[in-house]
Amino acid sequence: MSDRQPQTRREALESEHPVSDSEAGATQTAEDEAAAKRAKAEFIGRTVAIFIMPLIFVGMMITRYLGTMHSPEANDRPVVVAGSSDKADDATFAINGAEPDAFDIESTDNVYSAREDVSDRDASAAIIGEGDTATIVTASGAGVQQATTVEQLVRPALEDDGLKVTAEDIAPLPDRDPTGMAAMFLMTSTVMAGYMPFSVLRSNSPEPLKFKRIVPMLAGWSAAIAGLVWTVACPILDVVDDTVAVLGIAWLGVFAISAVLLFITRLVGALGVILGILFLMVLGMPSSNMAMPVYSMPKFFRFTHEFLPMPAIGESLRSVLYFDGNGVTGHLFVLALGAVAGLLLTKFYDHFYAKRNEHPVPLDVNVAAIHGGRRPDPKLMRYISLTLFPLAMVTMMITFMLGAMHSPTPKDMPVAVVGSSVEQAEDTIKQLDEQMDGKFEFTALDDKSEARRLVENRDEVAALVLPSEKNPDFELLANQAGNNASYRVAVQVFEQVAQAQDSDLTVDDLKPLPDRDKNGVVVMYVAMGWILAGFMVVIVAANANPWTRPLKRMLPIIVVYAPFMSLVVARPSPVRSQEPSTGISRRCGAPASSPSPASPCSPWSSKGSWACSRSSRSSARSCSPACRRRTEPSRSIWCRSSSPHCTIFCR
Repeated sequence: MSDRQPQTRREALESEHPVSDSEAGATQTAEDEAAAKRAKAEFIGRTVAIFIMPLIFVGMMITRYLGTMHSPEANDRPVVVAGSSDKADDATFAINGAEPDAFDIESTDNVYSAREDVSDRDASAAIIGEGDTATIVTASGAGVQQATTVEQLVRPALEDDGLKVTAEDIAPLPDRDPTGMAAMFLMTSTVMAGYMPFSVLRSNSPEPLKFKRIVPMLAGWSAAIAGLVWTVACPILDVVDDTVAVLGIAWLGVFAISAVLLFITRLVGALGVILGILFLMVLGMPSSNMAMPVYSMPKFFRFTHEFLPMPAIGESLRSVLYFDGNGVTGHLFVLALGAVAGLLLTKFYDHFYAKRNEHPVPLDVNVAAIHGGRRPDPKLMRYISLTLFPLAMVTMMITFMLGAMHSPTPKDMPVAVVGSSVEQAEDTIKQLDEQMDGKFEFTALDDKSEARRLVENRDEVAALVLPSEKNPDFELLANQAGNNASYRVAVQVFEQVAQAQDSDLTVDDLKPLPDRDKNGVVVMYVAMGWILAGFMVVIVAANANPWTRPLKRMLPIIVVYAPFMSLVVARPSPVRSQEPSTGISRRCGAPASSPSPASPCSPWSSKGSWACSRSSRSSARSCSPACRRRTEPSRSIWCRSSSPHCTIFCR
């Protein structure tokens, strides 16, 4: 008999009551059956996860982005009106009368205070009245779209009130970053670097998650990412030049997000990554005030803008890049508070967990290897692969996206020029080429109907119809639904061309965007959802259930999954068939004549141009069939109805 002492209670009982061979065999059989049931349940759960995980991830991203960004509306944007009480009251009345729900207007007699509100980003704009002149003070550094939209909505109301309107930008964007994309992509890369390590660390190599090991690792990782984003943005792309500030914000942003996510993974394990993405990306992007103004989002996102890390990182970068550090303190405090709270909560959790579990069970390894093969034996190889995966993702994000989009410039944009003869069109093209510096690739035509066909089929972005004896003005055939950004560029550029010739430009938008998709982003987000869904199903299947990796097993899953996710992504899309256009277009100053009886447009402007009545504009906010007044970057006013469609452009 062995002298070895029993190590467990079960061994002690077995030593007191020896089990016979038949009983031992029955026990072993029961244990095998229980193990087989557990293995089967785990296999089913992992297979179901192939569908559920991408569904949750893609569903959150696409539904939230489409729900908030497909048709933004100006709503209660803070505007300060400064000047004498009478002038301030007149300006407030004019703005509220033209756009009753768009602005939250405050009046003050302190001009300096009004400017400070814009500089501190407490107000979207300030209207400063002096005599018969009104100055619209904006800050492009707080968002190009916000500054442009406010001016476009406010200017017509002030001009209709008999004021001479000027504009002043107190925080213009630098030439190397004319769209303000640097802050947004630096923010996105920082957030991605904060949560991506946990997407693989918890499932592949959980041993470094011990508090004493993970905190210095996160500090080093944050420093590496800060150095990476600064290197790409400053020396390579020359987009930013504030070295210390960018490095500090990037380090604090990555560390704060990692600290919070560390605590979340303590609570719910690997699912903490899903919760992290929900708060960081799904709710963070609409709250960030970067891609679109937060005052065009639902009011809930104005609340989350105050404490989520993504808005704090974005606004901090804006402060140091465009406002000389003004307003950065509060946002840095949010990040610091998040970092401290995440670390303290994690430490408290570990302390109480250790008290309740004197012999904790080691964490399971759910993903054997990032590359899909066998698990590497040396820990160093595993740690290197864990580092390279998120590092490569962040590098691609900051390099390719920021490099391509920080300073967009038209290049070889296809535009047709229509003249009474091909020779006339070619002569005009020669003159335009000297001024455009390769921005457009022109095609000479003498057939307007052919040009219309090319624009409708998106073979040409637009077609410029030269003046003739029948029509002394320029005409631009455009296709807004084909590409909204190209449409805006074409309208803006060729309006300047017409002005240089002391002529008017009439824009005929052959395919306008519907009111439910004003920016034309629905197709983009739906396509992104499909691409992301296809990527996710392969990644989740290969790692959650390695049994599915062979092609003969993966292919049936994809065949079922593809139509399922296609419907899921397309279902929340607001895109529907669009009513045909009646082709009505007029320029400002043209004689007012009655439109067709079915059209809701009516002569309203004192100048005799076509516009929308005040009552029809207010009802259009609920997407009812009514005429809509809206201002484009080219400072054109246009009306639209659901049926029939009426498009009126005014200079």
